[in-house]
Amino acid sequence: MPSKKTPAEQLRAGRSPGRDSGGRVVGAQASTIGCPHAARKLARANRILDDESMAIYEEAIFRIEVQTPHYDGGYHGVPEDWEDIAIVENAINGVVPPELQLRASALYDLIERSAPGE
Repeated sequence: MPSKKTPAEQLRAGRSPGRDSGGRVVGAQASTIGCPHAARKLARANRILDDESMAIYEEAIFRIEVQTPHYDGGYHGVPEDWEDIAIVENAINGVVPPELQLRASALYDLIERSAPGE
């Protein structure tokens, strides 16, 4: 059984996670995706959720993407109002299976609590 390629190996082959064979962000053609990370979440959800749940999940991802700063290289920043993201995540997490649940706000909370005092 062939082993799964690492992201670095995929990048060398001209592909990376969240991108199609042409190097475009998966889902970008629909203008609904902000980054490859969101595209991967939506691709996974599309295989699992029914149409109605998928539309709700897509809206939640879009709302979070709009509020999250993105930097070159695929890095995410911590949004100033991450509590709003927590509200969206808590709402969607109640209706999706565990493998699709969103947890970015928990990470933002941990980052904020562990940051040295200013």
